[in-house]
Amino acid sequence: MAFFSDMSFQEKLNYFDIFYDQHAISYGVLLPLCSAILFVLLYPYSARWIYTYSATQQNKLKAVQIQIEDKTPLTQEEANIIRKVSLDQQAELQRELQELSGVNQELRQRLKQAQIPRSERQQKEDAFASSDELSKPKRGYY
Repeated sequence: MAFFSDMSFQEKLNYFDIFYDQHAISYGVLLPLCSAILFVLLYPYSARWIYTYSATQQNKLKAVQIQIEDKTPLTQEEANIIRKVSLDQQAELQRELQELSGVNQELRQRLKQAQIPRSERQQKEDAFASSDELSKPKRGYY
């Protein structure tokens, strides 16, 4: 405010002398300088102590967490792994079931064909045997 007032230059200097004596320079320059030097020199030691304390507390918390998790049947990660393996096995069994279902249908069709009445089967066997005899060359008629 003193810089922008309509006081003369000499009045402004007197005003600053009244409010900012020589001690103000020491408080305005030396105190901040000393605190900055102390901060730069002492901060690493205090930061190391705080980090050590914090890391120790984190380790204690981790130990408590592990102790609690040991009491639980499964961790979430293990449950997810088991669930994934179970779904994979289920999909594999489903594919195998479909394959076996196709084989069963084929075997049922064969079984139905095998259960043709005896007379029809005998006729087919006789027809096959007679065609087999006709296709064989007879000895002595060459």
